[in-house]
Amino acid sequence: MNALIEIEATEFSQLFKRGDALKIRMFMEHVHMPLDVQDKIIDEISALTKLEQETIARLIETHSHSEISERLAY
Repeated sequence: MNALIEIEATEFSQLFKRGDALKIRMFMEHVHMPLDVQDKIIDEISALTKLEQETIARLIETHSHSEISERLAY
């Protein structure tokens, strides 16, 4: 998992804990997430019983377009 996804997951966790739907959408727009992906991520995060950063990061990674990990061993 790359650092960008970890940062996004932390932000999502905080926004969902506050329940601020407008800021959630604004953040998703800011990071250029497609609308269909936004809806999927919102639905999946909303269904979580605990808003843990690692779980949210996995959800984001599932819907991301990047197939290459930033932390590949050299």
